[in-house]
Amino acid sequence: MRDEIKGIRPPSNPAAIKDALDDIARIRGRPLVYPFIGSGRGRGALVELADGSVKWDWITSIGTHFFGHGDPEMTRAVLTVASADVPIQGHLQPNGEYVEFLRAVSSIAPGRCKHVWPSMSGTMANENALKIIRQRHAPAFRVLAFENAFAGRSALMSEISGSAANKKGQPDMGQAHPVPFYDPADASSVDRTVAAMDDAFKKHPGEFCAMHVELVQGEGGFRDAPREFFQAVFERCRRERVAVWVDEIQTFGRIGEYFMLTRLGLEEWADVVTIGKMLCGSAVLFSSEYNPDPGLVSGTFAGYTAGLALGAHVIRRLRADGLIGLQGKIRALERAVSERLQVWKSDRLIRDYTAVGAMAAFTPIEPDLDSIRSMVRKIFDAGVCVYYTGHGPYRIRVLLPGGCMSTDELKEGFDIMERCL
Repeated sequence: MRDEIKGIRPPSNPAAIKDALDDIARIRGRPLVYPFIGSGRGRGALVELADGSVKWDWITSIGTHFFGHGDPEMTRAVLTVASADVPIQGHLQPNGEYVEFLRAVSSIAPGRCKHVWPSMSGTMANENALKIIRQRHAPAFRVLAFENAFAGRSALMSEISGSAANKKGQPDMGQAHPVPFYDPADASSVDRTVAAMDDAFKKHPGEFCAMHVELVQGEGGFRDAPREFFQAVFERCRRERVAVWVDEIQTFGRIGEYFMLTRLGLEEWADVVTIGKMLCGSAVLFSSEYNPDPGLVSGTFAGYTAGLALGAHVIRRLRADGLIGLQGKIRALERAVSERLQVWKSDRLIRDYTAVGAMAAFTPIEPDLDSIRSMVRKIFDAGVCVYYTGHGPYRIRVLLPGGCMSTDELKEGFDIMERCL
């Protein structure tokens, strides 16, 4: 397949590529993580760069290209709406694609969260979620969040997030309070987290409106937790009458179910849920209790016409292509990834790993930031696009194009990474 892609069109002049990379660094104020400028061509999990090289895309632009590159059905969905009268739609005057997006999301919505409000980015979906919750619980305004959480890059979402780099130079307005995430090495991890929640509630009685929860932490180090941990957290939220706000922007669709809530059997606990990434847009889902008053959430833009069409297409296709369910293709991919990473752990190439659906991460023997960055670049130069995550120890993560990738295609990319390790 690699040879079929290579040379689809002549590579750009090396000097032109260098000029482009230099201009990106100069105009943005910083260079790219690695010299990736796509040619606009690719097939499945393989992508061609402007220099004519072909690489395995195992990060998919931080999880957006779930069906890979050059997918004919995705292309057809875009071309079908390419001649629409407007390229972008809003909440005041939507077209049919907006309606189909609402119907598609609502049809698979978890638990009580049957209402849907579309938005452009995951950050905006989370901003809408918090506004909805605060209106329902006014005047309560504080938010509990797990240590190393990630909610987005707006000023408020940065405060909820655990990344020091995401907070640098930003004032701490005291709106977010971190509690420990699950630690598999600590037998009292659940009790420790609930105790931290108790302390926060006692310190600020009646001031908490929500608990922000990633069921699998993404930017925070790609950590997961068992059902029992989250159930204890959610039960404590209920006793305090605090909203359960579940952030599934990264997990949506890629973990063997539409929602990680479903995989863990926790659907009924959620009051508000946010989704995005592979949808080519985002949305906040909420129960009837949290249906906001008119005027609270809106915005000029709801989504690009093509993005709304693609979002509905992705939802239908996850089921139609046999990707969802215990015996689905995504779970098969997870099992294959786990098997290879377990071998690496046994061979002491890595310290540990996490694999959930088409998402995985592992901790190399040297997990400091400089070593991780060097390793990511080495793997890229060898032929695989990956990225890092966490705040120390750092980990290398992959967000596989699970909508197009077979277990047989894993071997070459894993072999490349193994040589680099």
